[in-house]
Amino acid sequence: MTNNIYNDLSTYIKDDTLLKGGKYLKEDVKYNKDLPLVTIITVCRNAEKTIQKTIDSVINQTYKNIEYILIDGESTDNTINIIKKNEAYISFWLSQKDESATEGINKGFKIAKGDYIFLLNADDFVNSDFIKIAVETFDNNSAFVFGDMFIGKPYNEYNHKIKGDKYYYKKISYTMPRINQPTIVFKKECLDIVGFYNLNKKVAPDYDWLLRLYKKGLKGKYNENIITYFTLDGNSHIQYFKGIKEVRESSFENGGSIFWTNFYYYARYTKRYIKNLFNI
Repeated sequence: MTNNIYNDLSTYIKDDTLLKGGKYLKEDVKYNKDLPLVTIITVCRNAEKTIQKTIDSVINQTYKNIEYILIDGESTDNTINIIKKNEAYISFWLSQKDESATEGINKGFKIAKGDYIFLLNADDFVNSDFIKIAVETFDNNSAFVFGDMFIGKPYNEYNHKIKGDKYYYKKISYTMPRINQPTIVFKKECLDIVGFYNLNKKVAPDYDWLLRLYKKGLKGKYNENIITYFTLDGNSHIQYFKGIKEVRESSFENGGSIFWTNFYYYARYTKRYIKNLFNI
């Protein structure tokens, strides 16, 4: 995949049928050439209850060389008005119907100019030094960096910690290890090497993509100080079962062990089923 996949912003700017906005439409934005540019992408739809907190966590970053792209899937609530209110801090946003969040993410990938890319979910948030710590974690051997997650529900405490696994590579070929996708920041060149997300993967496209990185010998680096606050929604248990099914499919498609892939799939399925059944 060549570099002509990038900077396709003009396609969206010239399309007068799109609802769009941001700094790119109003000024010639200049970035600091002495610092790596980091693109943050947020994909959203009907996120009026959480999107402001997500945007605020981008605005408050101590690392200032940031491109912020927002891809909205034709929200029908107040999300667009909230986005417009924050246009001074958004490089570019558009609202267009997507077949899935995966398609929205790929649009963001296509537009991104950054040396590094971070996907920030529309109901998640990060500390003000998140990007600074992530950029400083990279070395010549790391294609991506990742850390820990604190999980909670809107307006509640985020007190359940999921620690990242620096030895993730030992089992990534047959199950999704604790790489904690909402914490991942990756080098844009990864998209050159393995391409975008697979549009056939609606729930766990990140696993399929990380598997492709793994097969190319591209490694991730863990840092416990890279932290994302991940928000659960009411359908999280439904998405979980769909997600582990996709993980199993992606493992098989990429040559994963039939025995170990099925072992981890049924173990996770059974554990979550019992947890839901007894509400524990």
